[in-house]
Amino acid sequence: MIPSGVDDCKVRNQLLDEFNMKIAAIRAGQGKIWRVGLMGYVRKSVFVLLFLAAWKSASSIKASAPPGAQRRGKSRSCDS
Repeated sequence: MIPSGVDDCKVRNQLLDEFNMKIAAIRAGQGKIWRVGLMGYVRKSVFVLLFLAAWKSASSIKASAPPGAQRRGKSRSCDS
């Protein structure tokens, strides 16, 4: 479950922009549940730990963050 007050779209965009990692929101629960795939080569512990560190950094973005605290880079929609 996505923690209350965390902005789903901003977190997913930050993971993609800053860490080149893409996660998806499950369609049935759009904006409520994230789907993370760590399979194949990236299932190695070093990549799992890298993802967890990136996720911890990105998931601190609150929905009510002031405009100056928003991520840098291009704006993306959160359709996936």
